[in-house]
Amino acid sequence: ALDRDDPAGCASLAAEGAKLSGRYREELFGLQGICLNTAGDAKGAVAAYTEGLRRFPASAALHYNLAVTHLGHKALPEALVHAKGAVQSEPSSARYHGFLGEIYSQLGEKTPALLARLRALSLETQGAVAGSVLIGVLDHLTDGVSKDRRASKVTLQLRPPGEEGDFRPYQLIEAALKHRELERVGHGGKEDFPALRQQLVAILQALAEEQPDAGFARLYYLPFFSELKAKGHLETFSYALFTMGAAKDRGLALWLQKHSQQLKQLAAWAQGYRHPTPAAAPAANQ
Repeated sequence: ALDRDDPAGCASLAAEGAKLSGRYREELFGLQGICLNTAGDAKGAVAAYTEGLRRFPASAALHYNLAVTHLGHKALPEALVHAKGAVQSEPSSARYHGFLGEIYSQLGEKTPALLARLRALSLETQGAVAGSVLIGVLDHLTDGVSKDRRASKVTLQLRPPGEEGDFRPYQLIEAALKHRELERVGHGGKEDFPALRQQLVAILQALAEEQPDAGFARLYYLPFFSELKAKGHLETFSYALFTMGAAKDRGLALWLQKHSQQLKQLAAWAQGYRHPTPAAAPAANQ
């Protein structure tokens, strides 16, 4: 049916297959949803994914596909619920963390978006996913920063505490770091990779000092940064983030070549890191 470009037929066959017992049932629910979406039946796709999650509540792929469907129809709160379900079910997926970061960003949750994107880059430093995620991180570093002939300033919008936690104290620290960088550039400093890396080092250190007290993003992501520093991976990570830029920066390329063992240790630790569980995976009726 797929080869014949028949999404409705594909959805029907997948639905029949999902009724049978066997190892492919979870995949068939996902395929049914994808085909229904392709056929223009978003409501049917949501129903297929939801039924699949009722039977396979820990399926990262079904959570992710349902989140993508909700996002496509601007249902951001529902997309957020299932994006969280995807990362909790499969925390070693850079794609899922990057996707959660994108939803956070669209919801205006800037610091949670940064946390999710940095976690994604700890898992994948090259490729399409890493490229789009890194753009989000770099955009964050210049967010609220403005310069003209007369002055440079950082505009900060503090959000009240919510489901993701209270990030206002950290955001004040981050604003100070951004202002310091503006001052450096304003006094003749060159915008270059080493300076950018140092800014990120300061941000990573600040995140490592934050307490995972309350809120999903704080409880789920902050312990990662604390352990990143405790394990001695912080500096390595600050270089690894920019792996794709090694072709343009000789100093970065040389560092990466000389520290291949540390990079391997960081990658192994990041893949095996186990996040705390601040909340159960979302119910399948959303």
